[in-house]
Amino acid sequence: MAKGLQPVQGMSDLSGGELRLWQGMEATARRVFAAHGFSELRTPLLEDVSLFTCAVGETTSVVRKN
Repeated sequence: MAKGLQPVQGMSDLSGGELRLWQGMEATARRVFAAHGFSELRTPLLEDVSLFTCAVGETTSVVRKN
C-alpha cells in the first residue's frame, strides 16, 4: 500500500497573518540589502542525506535525527 504524503518534520506551511508578517520582513530585508549592494541568493531547501554522512559520519544526531 502506498504511503500518504507526510510533512517533513520541522517544516510547516505559512498562511494568513503569519505569512504576511514574513512577507513584510522579507520586503524590508530586500530594500536594506539592495541599498548596500547585496542581491538575493537562493539555496536548496533540502539536501540529500549523503551530503551529511560524508561530512559528519553516519552515527551522528544530524544524520539519525527522526
